[in-house]
Amino acid sequence: GLAKKVKEEIKGFVFDKETGRVEASMIDIKEPSLEELKKVKEFIDTLYRWYSGSITRLNALGVILKWSVSAAFGWVYKEMGRGETLWSPHLCGESYTGKTTLGLIGLAIWGRGREHLKSWSSYDNFYRLGEHFSNSTLPWGINEADPMINNEIYMSVLNDALMGLVFRSKQISHRVFGDIPSLSLPIVISQRCANVKMRRQYARRLRCIEFTRKDIIPPEKREEFEREVIDNLKVLEAVGR
Repeated sequence: GLAKKVKEEIKGFVFDKETGRVEASMIDIKEPSLEELKKVKEFIDTLYRWYSGSITRLNALGVILKWSVSAAFGWVYKEMGRGETLWSPHLCGESYTGKTTLGLIGLAIWGRGREHLKSWSSYDNFYRLGEHFSNSTLPWGINEADPMINNEIYMSVLNDALMGLVFRSKQISHRVFGDIPSLSLPIVISQRCANVKMRRQYARRLRCIEFTRKDIIPPEKREEFEREVIDNLKVLEAVGR
């Protein structure tokens, strides 16, 4: 069945119904050392210093850190019948506010980088989306998602995928169909925000944090921001273990 296939072939976390335990599958869960945890604390202090200059940025940092730790267990929640509690963050608004970096911060907790935070053009059909929803339980990201957020069809599919066990069915042969599991939760990033209708309709599944001009990182500080934050994201991998 689907649960057995996920447990044997997919990277991330699964729920063993026979034992009632959450198990890691093909993922490093070695306990981090005290030195690694010390570096994590120092780096989070650095993140606080950079993001506390704006209430929106600081709130978004807290949301992403908390959400990213729990997001890897989204499939476990679904197997336990609690899929309706799941959601994804949507970071939208002005450029140079640290939105993409926030996405990278969330993914870095699970040892993931830019290869898992691609622009919408890399996902712009159901086959590609299905691949990313089904290849791991770990979080990933959709950057430059402006074409998606006001598209009723894609948003409806995203809504169902976030809380359901199956992304969609696929035809394996002439008379045989198989399910593409919806294992993971994405961070969504765009410059435009969804219109009022879409925000209201999908507010439970896609929670929007909007960045405005007052949240922009000054040009003279961007190089330092990249050096202190982006170049040290790997430190966060200890959190995921």
